Amino acid sequence: MGANNPSTTVVDTPEAINLDFQTGIAADTLLFGGIRWVDWSSFEIAPADYGTITTRPILSYVNDTITYRLGVGRQLNENWSVSAALTYEKHQDEFFTNLGPKDGLLGLTLGARYRMDNMVISGGINYTDIGNAKTVVSPTGPVLSDFSDNSAIGAGIKIGYYF
Repeated sequence: MGANNPSTTVVDTPEAINLDFQTGIAADTLLFGGIRWVDWSSFEIAPADYGTITTRPILSYVNDTITYRLGVGRQLNENWSVSAALTYEKHQDEFFTNLGPKDGLLGLTLGARYRMDNMVISGGINYTDIGNAKTVVSPTGPVLSDFSDNSAIGAGIKIGYYF
């Protein structure tokens, strides 16, 4: 046991099911969304020595998660389209391991797309309020970390040319 004890840890990613939809709700307006279930309760990363010391995997989750997304897209003219979407994941009020300090989320994504001839430029920005979480190493151990008031901002741009 310890730093000089090499071992192999097998990790299988959890199963997930996505259900996405979109429908027109008015001329040039689209309603879209999705529901994503992930089987996190069957997932863990459990190196042998770590589990021997702490009695708990280095990463595991008690419950599965369901994430909801709902948005609207609008074509403004022949060249421009915009969209906005909300994402929600329920707060579970559980203790987490140190590699998974997130409990629920609420996010807003804004996007725009410009199309001219064979070129498309699209971009977006997302702000997510990441749920507060407390971490423990063992089920009976003390709270080691308190992650609160966490948020994330992501942005992206894509330039495409079609021929």
